[in-house]
Amino acid sequence: MYRAVQLALEEIPGVVSASGSHSVPFAGSTEQRAPAGLYTLRRATRDQTFRLPFSGADIMPSAFGTMGVPILEGRDFNENDKIGAPSVIIVSKRTAETLFPGESAVGQKIRFGIDQEYDPWSTVIGVVGNVRYNAAESAPGYEVS
Repeated sequence: MYRAVQLALEEIPGVVSASGSHSVPFAGSTEQRAPAGLYTLRRATRDQTFRLPFSGADIMPSAFGTMGVPILEGRDFNENDKIGAPSVIIVSKRTAETLFPGESAVGQKIRFGIDQEYDPWSTVIGVVGNVRYNAAESAPGYEVS
């Protein structure tokens, strides 16, 4: 259904790009960044977890381009990235630099919990520019999509 809406919007004269997300920067969002544990293969135990105040968004392909957020490394989501396919994730530049200092984040694994059954590893497929969700934020946060 979402894809059908996206395609219909793209057919409207003057529309350059259309996509979807449950959360977008500066859209009147009162988004609160909640601390959560982010695990990497090198830091995969509770005592090693990164406790970061991050913001996550479920987004459709081309959402970053539609919002003007550049893809700095790797790729955007595409139609093959769906339920039942291998889990993939895109992170902000700040998140990538924090979790994987001095190396590329693309191809690295992240998960949000310690339980493999409920929190599977996701492969980083892209790194995007940093964003802020509202004017009150003094610096970009940690973003995960």
